[in-house]
Amino acid sequence: MPLPTSLLERSPLRIRTSLVFRLPEGVQPSGSPLPLGLRLSPAEPDLIRLFFGGSALEAVFLDYLSQGFSGAVIHGPRAWAAYGWLSHPHTAGPVHLHPEIQRQPAHWLFAFRTLPIWRERGLYKTGLRYLMSQALAQPHPGGIYVDTQAGNLASRRGILSVGFVPCGVAKTYIVGVPKLHWWKWGHWDAAQPHPAADQDRFTRP
Repeated sequence: MPLPTSLLERSPLRIRTSLVFRLPEGVQPSGSPLPLGLRLSPAEPDLIRLFFGGSALEAVFLDYLSQGFSGAVIHGPRAWAAYGWLSHPHTAGPVHLHPEIQRQPAHWLFAFRTLPIWRERGLYKTGLRYLMSQALAQPHPGGIYVDTQAGNLASRRGILSVGFVPCGVAKTYIVGVPKLHWWKWGHWDAAQPHPAADQDRFTRP
């Protein structure tokens, strides 16, 4: 049933600008030690229920697994410290981007987060390298990608440091009515250069 035009007119348009990176052929991830007391585990249902049970992330991550995504969780004995996810050529693509990218037959790393108390300890790069190795174990001509927002300077540095190179800019436009329906569309210009990094204002993954 079509939504009333008045509802759509009042719905704000959201625009997400993502910097896209591609892993060149021949790049292999190196190992990196984790801080004492932490370990990296593949995201599996029991692990998700253990560390994310009762939160909104539990349902989200279990849904990711049902779609065929692979995940990594860095954790201690009682709590998680960081996580990240990977879509594959045979699955839908990263859920935060527009349908054109979601239909790309490629590996795509996405949805990384590190708790503030664990930032600047190398966890993000460890997660990137682990999921890179998972993608490289299933080679596909579509390639391996990751994206981040332009203002996330720490994420951009981490992505470049593990071997990715810039591969354009993707724009995703989102409009809709909360709890009813959202529409996404956009475009990806693989030749568009990345903006210069602002050294004074940035966020962390």
